[in-house]
Amino acid sequence: MAIGISKTFPMNLDLIARLTQCYGKQPGASLDEVSMAVGLNRPKILGLNKLMGYLGLQQDRKLTPLGVLILENDPYLKDVGTLCVFHYLLCANEKAEVWYFVSNEFMPKNKQFTKGEFEQAIDKAGVGRGNTRLNADKTLFLNTYTSEEYHALQSLEYLRKIEGGNDTYRAMAIEKVPVLILGFVLYDRRQKGVQTSTISINTLLTINGQVGKIFLLQREQLMSKLKQLEAKGIVGISQIADLDNIVFKHLDNPLSLLADYYRERS
Repeated sequence: MAIGISKTFPMNLDLIARLTQCYGKQPGASLDEVSMAVGLNRPKILGLNKLMGYLGLQQDRKLTPLGVLILENDPYLKDVGTLCVFHYLLCANEKAEVWYFVSNEFMPKNKQFTKGEFEQAIDKAGVGRGNTRLNADKTLFLNTYTSEEYHALQSLEYLRKIEGGNDTYRAMAIEKVPVLILGFVLYDRRQKGVQTSTISINTLLTINGQVGKIFLLQREQLMSKLKQLEAKGIVGISQIADLDNIVFKHLDNPLSLLADYYRERS
């Protein structure tokens, strides 16, 4: 499944922030009411709403609990922690096929690539086969991290277009992911999957949708952040023989870690 919004509707977080603020004030407003409030036409609202669904912000023009928390703490969607959450929600979502494949399968093995190699790998893997909006998703992915025309996820420096490189890109680890955001991702993944009490460091580095893959972290980078989480009492780190594991504490609501992040930041 492709995200499927028109390639003429980029991930413009300035517009998405306006819609988020609108839904915070007028939950469930009609499309006409939303259009009048934010000054966007119906097709653009529908396209951005679909993208906002993938970002976890809204459903049926009502903010989700995540959307409410982000609106309260980062209404203009500028904070690096917020952007890391958006990146995670896209890269760990199997329904966002281009994002999921590129972030978990292609980029970990291809730290530098051309646009042609990127498109060829997607086509060869059969990602989004038969979906008429697949090309829009390819464009959406690259522009989200590299375009200079609007505010999206460029500041994460996950992907950089090489000057004079004939449409060549370089992928980089998102080392700036805040520690508590990493904790939020760990617990959110656990909540959505098997409720295990431990998980191996190797799993975090090699399994699709886990923090090592989606943030392109090397073992040393990941361990450094996990030790900071351990110091905060959020996870434990144990070593059995040659196997390093993290031990989950009792935390029922991953959003509490995101709330803690915003509280510490302020």
